[in-house]
Amino acid sequence: MTIPNSVPSIGKGAFKGCSSLTSVPIPNSVTSFGDDAFSGCYSLTSVTIGSSVTSIGWAAFYECYSLTSVNISDIAAWCSIDFDDYANPLHYAHHLYVNNVEIKDLVIPNSVTSIGESAFSGCSRLTSVTIPNSVTSIGRDAFSQCSSLTSVTIPNSVTSIGESAFSDCDIPIVISLIENPFDISSSVFTLNTFKNATLYVPTGTIEKYKATGGWKEFLFIEEGTGGTPATMQVPSNAVMIQGCNGVVTVSGVSSGTNIAVYAVDGHLEGSGKARDGQASLVTNLRKGEVAIIKIGEKSVKVVMQ
Repeated sequence: MTIPNSVPSIGKGAFKGCSSLTSVPIPNSVTSFGDDAFSGCYSLTSVTIGSSVTSIGWAAFYECYSLTSVNISDIAAWCSIDFDDYANPLHYAHHLYVNNVEIKDLVIPNSVTSIGESAFSGCSRLTSVTIPNSVTSIGRDAFSQCSSLTSVTIPNSVTSIGESAFSDCDIPIVISLIENPFDISSSVFTLNTFKNATLYVPTGTIEKYKATGGWKEFLFIEEGTGGTPATMQVPSNAVMIQGCNGVVTVSGVSSGTNIAVYAVDGHLEGSGKARDGQASLVTNLRKGEVAIIKIGEKSVKVVMQ
């Protein structure tokens, strides 16, 4: 089916229950979707949404169980869409494509000032999110159910984070560049994120975070940016840690230092002592999995590459 370029909006229930519909390219003339616009389109596998869309109504893609892809051309425009409840097709599709390229490492454009409610909710293929200094707010449920996220970087410009912004996704690495942390809801992150993730904060701010609502729920808070997901430094000891192809290498430690590598479930993957300032341990951890490396009495998390 092709919707003509002359159509400005898709009305309430326009294609509701159209079970034979398999794909829908939405032209740039369309600016809004009504409630239930495509609900019950059980055979719909892909939808292309134009950059002119500003709002998508309640349950617009409800029960579109066969959806596997959402195609857009402009991430900035997508961030500004006003999604009503149960409106984002990513809830079922999980895969977001920009100009036919699937997005896994999301970098929000500098032109974006606000990430709307539910903007990327359900996009379970996302592995990392980097947000620029132009962004001041992250909406409710913006990244909820992004279950493959391994890291997120929040800039100093952000002044508000909505409830459940990162719910239903256990993120091992959270990097906050916010110098003066503000209270956030305890629902912003999952309990597992609060218990198991490492929160990296700007140098000199750790006590502020430990005293601020929401942020203080993190059990592991470190000063510094944390490096890249597979290469971390332990600032106090100038230790370099690399995790690649199942091998964890720790360098810059004193000979004889005990090194142990654990999976997030607590399973011991390998242990040994450093020799000549270095230790390499072979594990069964795969790319994307989190390793907890214990160096003496200090622990650091890295994402395996």
